[in-house]
Amino acid sequence: MLCDTGSPVTWVPSASWCAGAPGCGGHKGFDANASSSDVPGGAQVAVQYGDGTGIGGAFTGDTVHLGGLVVPNVQVALADQGTAPASGVFDGLLGLGLASGVPPGVVAAAFAQGLLAMPLFSFWLNPDQLQPEDGGELLLGGVDEAHAAGPWTWANVTSDTLGGWPVQMEGVWVGQTQVAPAAVAAADTGTSLILGPPDQVAALYDAINAALRGVEGNCAAARLRAPDVAFGVGGARLVLTPKQYLRGGGCEAAFAPVTFANVPEGYPTWLLGDAFLGAYTTVFDMQLGRVGFAQASEGRRVTAGQAQVAAWMGWHLAALVLGVIVIYVLAVEVSRDSTRPQT
Repeated sequence: MLCDTGSPVTWVPSASWCAGAPGCGGHKGFDANASSSDVPGGAQVAVQYGDGTGIGGAFTGDTVHLGGLVVPNVQVALADQGTAPASGVFDGLLGLGLASGVPPGVVAAAFAQGLLAMPLFSFWLNPDQLQPEDGGELLLGGVDEAHAAGPWTWANVTSDTLGGWPVQMEGVWVGQTQVAPAAVAAADTGTSLILGPPDQVAALYDAINAALRGVEGNCAAARLRAPDVAFGVGGARLVLTPKQYLRGGGCEAAFAPVTFANVPEGYPTWLLGDAFLGAYTTVFDMQLGRVGFAQASEGRRVTAGQAQVAAWMGWHLAALVLGVIVIYVLAVEVSRDSTRPQT
């Protein structure tokens, strides 16, 4: 499941859809008729995403199991038409967006049933992952303060009807130069890059490239010379360093232009995707209608892959030390034997 703060609807493909052609491209489908806890008869729903994909289907009530949490009677859409499943590597979508016009999602339903201490959730995305399972952490009902290295910056949402978590952004800066005016932005875990209006993203790139003249093609030098990029949110400037926004061996920048068509008034024009959220542990507070950002802790970023390597090295080091001790004991014993009188 794709955990998406940009959409409020949780959906899975229906088994009948996945069984057909073109269906949903071999993804796993859910058979509501085979579920003893299913309560059918929900309203029809259609969801459109910014990339042009979308799904359609009907809500059904059923039990959701997520990270050990068991939440009965959650409204989940059974998709039986659309394009999203076939185009993604995921089977469905866990809708974590804030919207008053759809049934409560998993987090809201869990809190209403007394299964969570607080109606909020938090993300820590791991930029240093070594294996697919090292992607990060979604914490339901709280936040892991060990993943927060700095103070919290809070921004109130501007609307609870648009489906995501829109907040006011005071602008975008490259170094000390402002390249984008105030706008509405959204912290969106369903988006991998940082997206903005084409003219403003072009101005951002112009400002970065102006600082990189003479080191084109030299990735190491670019990371040293490139300026910071900052996003004004909640009265603070949330900074991305060149190491954070210049990715891979080719130093591809994590900013991309996007134009949204036929969207409601007040819809975000900037999407702060995973490239941004990897630098900031983020809290989504449903009760107070706000989003919190804290610089992600570097010191606690030990991935499962790194832990396995450390364990492997630990065992081998222990075996080596044990071997040295055994050899030393045997050597001492041999030495003692050589000094004993012969009979």
